[in-house]
Amino acid sequence: MDTIIAGRFDTWEEAEAAALALFSDAHIDREYLCTFYVGPPGQHATYPIGGDRDTDPDAEEAPNKGVKGGAIGAGLAGLAALPAGPVAAATAAMVGAYTGSFLGSLQGMHGPDGHTQAPDNAVRSAGVMVAAKINPESSEADSVIHTLKQQGAQDVEKTEGQWRSGEWVDFDPVAPLRLVDTGKS
Repeated sequence: MDTIIAGRFDTWEEAEAAALALFSDAHIDREYLCTFYVGPPGQHATYPIGGDRDTDPDAEEAPNKGVKGGAIGAGLAGLAALPAGPVAAATAAMVGAYTGSFLGSLQGMHGPDGHTQAPDNAVRSAGVMVAAKINPESSEADSVIHTLKQQGAQDVEKTEGQWRSGEWVDFDPVAPLRLVDTGKS
């Protein structure tokens, strides 16, 4: 296995500038530099019909929240309409159940502030990756990390992989990130 350090950039221009800086400033040979695009999460064609997830991780709790919301909505609406008669109470209970289950499902997909919750295991964001194969026995790692951060890289990671003919051949876009120090230098 080879030691690889990579950083993500928003544009090809930023990535190319970083690769040039790694070559000229960090003295990394061109054969040990690779630039490639990583698609958005969920679009990596891991499954035969496409995609890389069998379910939406943001909606895992939605069914449970929907059932709870439906039960609460039906009960409250039914009680509120009880004085109006049994037909009104039944109708109100159905409307309450529907509304409660819908809102409960939405709560399962969003946090208390209304924003989509990030999954516990961070996924790699879309962007242009610049990867460098380094000699782990030298001081190249610090130089490469510093240069990538200086060039504006996001999600700088250090990992092990297979490097052949100037490419990171076993890159897995859905593998968990192995970030280096998150502080900016």
